Amino acid sequence: MEIAQATDLNLNTKLEVCIKSGRSLIIKDYYDFQPFMLPLLRGDISYENSRCHVTIGTKRIEYNSNFKLFLISKQTCCHVPKGIIRVVNFTTTPGGLTNRLLSILLSCVQPSLTDDLQQLTEDEEKGATQLSQMETKLLELLCVSDGDLLDDDTLVKALINTKHTSNTMLRTLDEISKAKEKIRQSQNEWISIASISSSLYFLLLQLETVSYFPTYH
Repeated sequence: MEIAQATDLNLNTKLEVCIKSGRSLIIKDYYDFQPFMLPLLRGDISYENSRCHVTIGTKRIEYNSNFKLFLISKQTCCHVPKGIIRVVNFTTTPGGLTNRLLSILLSCVQPSLTDDLQQLTEDEEKGATQLSQMETKLLELLCVSDGDLLDDDTLVKALINTKHTSNTMLRTLDEISKAKEKIRQSQNEWISIASISSSLYFLLLQLETVSYFPTYH
């Protein structure tokens, strides 16, 4: 993996080398769109003699499919044509920071709560998936069944089995939902601490507008 600054005078050369070799390139402090990169960002890859090529500026170079490009910017609005790259926003929000701090706090004071909630969520997803699969299978049987439905022993048994299993699963899912709610209530006892900590973080950031001091993230 190579790392380069957006202002690097040798950026074109590093980009070409990484594209040919299949290495990943991280461009830091990216703030404005560079036209010579448009064919690459759009994925304008041409094929000739079983090889891939892409145009960078005025050069047509061989393209290695292992190549990956990452653009990192501290700017809230990075000037890049929409729809041609995947954007990942790492901006911290009050709600997101509160949830993160709550998770850290619970892992210290009540680590079992997080584990129990994760396990219950997985069990709930499995139960809902099984219930959906049974309903789909029943619909398939109804579609292929001919004549009187009551004379179809396979379908009648499937109906009885589905109803019995469905009732059992619904009761289980209801119990899981109640257990998850109890865990969330226990978590809420600590959320005020996480919320205050989050507010304090953003308050410190705003103090910079009154009197400058270095902030650390």
